[in-house]
Amino acid sequence: MKLRYKIAFGGFVCLMVFHAAVAWLIQWSGQRALEREIEQVIAAGGARDFSAFDELDIPDDENAALAWLEVFRELDKFDTPASGMTNEEVYDAWSDYEIDGLGSAMEARRAVFEQAHAAAQLEQVRWPYDYAYLDEFFNTGYFGKSRKFARFLVIDATAALSKEDWERADKSLVAALSLSEDIVAVPLLINTLVSVSIDMLVIESLEGIEPVGWGHLPNTVGALTDRDYRDWFRKALLGEVAYGLSYDWDADGATSEGLLRVPARLWRNHDLAFYTMRLREMSALVRRPYYELEPELRAIEAYDYPRVYPISASYLESSSACVLTLGRMELRRDLMIWAAALAGTESISHTPIDALTGQPLKRWRSPGGGWVLWSIEAEKPESAIAVRDLSVWLTQPGTLPPELQPYAYELNDEKD
Repeated sequence: MKLRYKIAFGGFVCLMVFHAAVAWLIQWSGQRALEREIEQVIAAGGARDFSAFDELDIPDDENAALAWLEVFRELDKFDTPASGMTNEEVYDAWSDYEIDGLGSAMEARRAVFEQAHAAAQLEQVRWPYDYAYLDEFFNTGYFGKSRKFARFLVIDATAALSKEDWERADKSLVAALSLSEDIVAVPLLINTLVSVSIDMLVIESLEGIEPVGWGHLPNTVGALTDRDYRDWFRKALLGEVAYGLSYDWDADGATSEGLLRVPARLWRNHDLAFYTMRLREMSALVRRPYYELEPELRAIEAYDYPRVYPISASYLESSSACVLTLGRMELRRDLMIWAAALAGTESISHTPIDALTGQPLKRWRSPGGGWVLWSIEAEKPESAIAVRDLSVWLTQPGTLPPELQPYAYELNDEKD
C-alpha cells in the first residue's frame, strides 16, 4: 500500500476514534450530570421512580382508591335511560341552573353518594397502576371518571343546599375534596391539575351562599382552609422527574427531527439533567407566592434552549404555566375563606394578600348587605373575562363597587 493511502487510512481511523471518544465523553459527562441532579431531587424529597407505590401493602377494604373505583362504577349505572334521569340529563340541568328539578334524581343516587361519603373516610390510598410503566397513568381513564364523580358530588351538595340540608351538603363537598386529595397522592402535574379542578368545582358551588350557611359547612371550609396547594405542586414537579426518566421520548416524537435527531440523542442525558435541574428549581420556587417568583418564571420561559435539548424546550414552559394556575387557585380559595370569615363579623382587621399581585385584596359592602371581594387584577381592562371572574367573589350578585362598574355586564352575567 502506498504511503499516501496509509496516511489517509490512518487519518480516517484517528478521526473515527476521536469522534467516538467525543461521543463517549458527551454521554459519560451527561450521565454524571444527570446522576448528580437525581441525587439532589431525592434530597429534596423526590424519587428516581415510583417503585415505592408498588411496595404499599393496603388491604382492599382499607384502600380508598378501590372504594372510589367502585362508586364510579355505581354511578355509571345511571347512564342509561332505563335508570330514570340519566347522568347526562342531570349534568345538563345543573349546568342550566335548574336545581329544583334534581331532587328525585339525587335521591335515586343517594346510596352511591353514601358510598362516596364512606370512601372519603379511608385514609390509605394506592391506585392500581403498574408503577413500572408510568405511561399507563394516562390510559386508565381515572382522571376523567374522578372529575365526573366529583362533579356529581357537587351537584348533590348544590341540591341539598337549595333545601338547606346542610349536613348532606357538607358531607358531599368533603367527599369531593377527599377524592381530590386521593388523586394527588400520586405526585404528577396532571394529577395535581385534576385535583385543583375538583377543588375549584367545590369552591364555585359556595359563591353566593347565604351568610348563615357558612357555619353549617365547617368540614368543607376547614378542609379548604388547610389545603397546601404549594406543597401539592412542589411534590408534583419533583414527581415529573421520575416520569421524565422513565418516558420513551423517541416513541413520543419529542425529539429533534432531521439532522438534529442524532445529536439530540447523543446529548439526551445532558437534556434530561437540565430538565431535572429546572424541575427541582421550580419545585423550590413554588414554596413562595406567585407574585414573588413571576420574574424568575418569565426568565425560564424566555430561556433560549439549545437545539439539542428538545425535551427541556418542549416541557418546561408548560410547567411554568402550571405555577400560574397555582397562583389563581390560591387567590380563589383565599377569596372564599375571606367571604366565610366576613359572614361571621365585619370587624376583621386582617386583609388577605393577593397571591397573584402581592397587593391587599379589596372588599366593598353593597347596599343590599352583601360583600364584593376582589383582586386588583379584576380592575385591569386587559384582563380576560375568565381571569376577572376568578378574581371577584360576590356574596350577592347585583350591585358592584365603582372600580368594577365597567365590567358589570360580564361579572353579573358570569355569576348569575
